[in-house]
Amino acid sequence: MRTRACALVIGLAAALAACTTPTSSTGPDDSGEPSGQRTPTPTVEAPEVDFSATLSPGGDELVVEWSLRNRSAEEVLVTNRVPDSFGRLSDRPDTAYVVAAADGGTEIAKRVFAVSSDAGGDALPWVGVTALPPGETLEETLRVPLPPQAYAPPTVDPGEVPASGPVVFCVGVLVGRDPSWGFHDVDGVTTVNHGRAGAGQATFCSEPVEVG
Repeated sequence: MRTRACALVIGLAAALAACTTPTSSTGPDDSGEPSGQRTPTPTVEAPEVDFSATLSPGGDELVVEWSLRNRSAEEVLVTNRVPDSFGRLSDRPDTAYVVAAADGGTEIAKRVFAVSSDAGGDALPWVGVTALPPGETLEETLRVPLPPQAYAPPTVDPGEVPASGPVVFCVGVLVGRDPSWGFHDVDGVTTVNHGRAGAGQATFCSEPVEVG
């Protein structure tokens, strides 16, 4: 289950901002849950960052505005460069994973996922990261079409994404540069492997908003 320390309700549109408490949801491959509901178990302490996100649902899209400031003394890697279905990366932030959440809602995600047990080596899916030096802030605005359409990395089961209900936004932050995480360069963007890089990931999530 995810834990969320606090939230600030903003305006009448039910846009919400989340605090910097990291969250995680883990489970074994035989848990019976879609793998999209799980993050690998981190083995590092969560970095000192300030995370906030506002989710504003409209008639045909959900606008997510989020920021993350690195307050730690070391560089962190933010898993915000999600490839499209053709494996292409761009500077546009709108591509994000969309998976069923364990509580029955929907998660809009830019994070590392657990992968199926038959994926390994070069077959592991990947996600692009942005290096964030100490004191720097990363900000994005993304627009997700409504109703949400399932989208997950290869070998990850997104589950049954509902057409309406609670929606959260989550982003992953990696601490360190362990070579086992599968670092590569794709079109000038650093990438890491799903599954493996989860050992260094802290996951930050907004409070949910209702859509539909």
